[in-house]
Amino acid sequence: MALFKLSDTTHAYLIAVLPRMGKVHLQVYGPANVRIADRRETLEMSAGGIDQGLTIASADGIVSLHWKGPLWAIPTSSGASIDIEVML
Repeated sequence: MALFKLSDTTHAYLIAVLPRMGKVHLQVYGPANVRIADRRETLEMSAGGIDQGLTIASADGIVSLHWKGPLWAIPTSSGASIDIEVML
């Protein structure tokens, strides 16, 4: 289990790396959402103002996903400090 504090909306954070397919559980704490993706570039680029990646909100509770490889995260609101908990 790891707890990360995310605050910079311009740079993605590497929050986990799963060498083989496994289950990851994510929970977001804070006033904003977090977007996740398998590539940093996916989260840091803006395609015509459209957000890329899967969005997770604190209201979603614990989100369980099957994942393989790097797991990048970026908060959606500037100025908000977001905590994200990763449970493998």
